[in-house]
Amino acid sequence: MSTSRRKWFVPLGDLLGRILEEALPKDREFRSRLAAEAFVRLAGPVVAGHCRVLGLDGDTLRVSVSTPRWQEELQRMGGGYLRRVNDELPRPLRLAAIRFSCEQKKREP
Repeated sequence: MSTSRRKWFVPLGDLLGRILEEALPKDREFRSRLAAEAFVRLAGPVVAGHCRVLGLDGDTLRVSVSTPRWQEELQRMGGGYLRRVNDELPRPLRLAAIRFSCEQKKREP
């Protein structure tokens, strides 16, 4: 292959990444919905039943959980969920973190 042809060669992955960056909407609601759907699907029905996705805070997906025990467990597993969710999202929409918080309702006396 001649050097003149090599300078025009662009790896397909790079080309698709550029196209996606330009084509995908960057609005917060769209990105939040995609990330939430991916998390719920990957978490499965049992875990998702104890979670409520609150939305995005910058590049962080915020998830409320039902109890401190679930929060502790999901924080331990958080890196795995982050990798799996990011594998589902197009590169320009990927997350930096998933934060789990527990917002238990206080009992009325």
